[in-house]
Amino acid sequence: MPIVSGNMYAEGHLILHKYNELNILILGDISDDLKIFATQIDTLHYYLRNTVMSDVTVYLHCTNSVLDDVARQLNIIKQDVDPSDNDELTSAVLNFDFDIVFDQENKFDQKFLWSKFYEFECVKNLVELKESVENYLIGSGIAWSFTNSFWNMPLFMKYMTAPGVCMDFFSFMSECVSNKKYTDNQKEQVRYITNKIKQVEYARDILNYYIKRMRKSRRNNMIDDDYNVQLNYHLSNYYFIMAGTFDSLARLINSVYKLGLTYHGDLAVEKIKFLNLNRKKRTGFVRLFKNKKFVKWVSFLKERRNFIAHDGDMRQTPLVKAKEVLLTDTEINEIVDKQLDWKLLSRYLPENLLMAQREQAVQLAKIKNNHKVIAEKVMIIPITGGGYKIHSPLIDIDHDFERFTEVMSKALSILRR
Repeated sequence: MPIVSGNMYAEGHLILHKYNELNILILGDISDDLKIFATQIDTLHYYLRNTVMSDVTVYLHCTNSVLDDVARQLNIIKQDVDPSDNDELTSAVLNFDFDIVFDQENKFDQKFLWSKFYEFECVKNLVELKESVENYLIGSGIAWSFTNSFWNMPLFMKYMTAPGVCMDFFSFMSECVSNKKYTDNQKEQVRYITNKIKQVEYARDILNYYIKRMRKSRRNNMIDDDYNVQLNYHLSNYYFIMAGTFDSLARLINSVYKLGLTYHGDLAVEKIKFLNLNRKKRTGFVRLFKNKKFVKWVSFLKERRNFIAHDGDMRQTPLVKAKEVLLTDTEINEIVDKQLDWKLLSRYLPENLLMAQREQAVQLAKIKNNHKVIAEKVMIIPITGGGYKIHSPLIDIDHDFERFTEVMSKALSILRR
């Protein structure tokens, strides 16, 4: 293994250096809406080549059931696949390296798709497909919206102009500026909330982009390129900003409705004192914030936030069960010997660092070879008083976002009364 101006990581450890192609398999017919989308992809490519000077490309693929003339006219690539069961779809994804499967006919059930979460993404409608392409572009450094045809769009405009809770709060912020009902401090609070929502949406996009990269790495046997650092960083921000947005909302409500709370510990949408004062003032928020599903979700959101802030991090680990027959230390060391050129590495690392890396490699080999994986990338959160909660954060990214936007949208409707 050549060494040029420094050390090279083991040659066998492949890394996805460039992710400039997104491949989408369309299952079913090409509807009129899909034809429009295919035309939008052509427009996107023209923008990328002539304005951004980027080689990022989105490829649309279809099955044999689509007519040749239709596929050719729309620049859709026909593939010799037409998966009708789970095994055929899995095989097609691996053989053609598809990033996204557009299952518009709902051929595949959710249980199967969850089992394949770390291999490919499946979307069920055109809205989800457009969102998925957009978050891939965001991760590639390109702000683009299929809803609004802005070229050379600044990143913040991507969220301020797309239909959703961020745009709604941005509009509310504009309304507050000309409304004497709100103080300067309250207008600033609305601006803070709007900016936080924008950051939540950005964090979600970046997370979904890195999950795409992780899947592609796995499909191409780049098993060490797991993006744990990037995913942990953005997940931490996602939880921090999302939980912080609710705290900012509580402070805005406290100010606008003159609840009189001064202790910051009481200024949270789930706190009893905050809710009781809202009930007394008849603000209209009590039913929203006392909803059982919301209370359960927001409490767990803040448990995750607090765990990251005070005790641990967002690192996801596999949930494993020990096998009945374990490898011997000799067998484990033989596995580790093949992972790196330890003799070569000893020339460049101090002995203590070399031994530490070797010991870590041994422990990871034991975990991998002496255990069966029950669930991948779970988060273990200690519970006060003993015990743990087990959570799959990557699978729940969109669920968290849906709960967040639903409550923020309803809260805005009450503020606007």
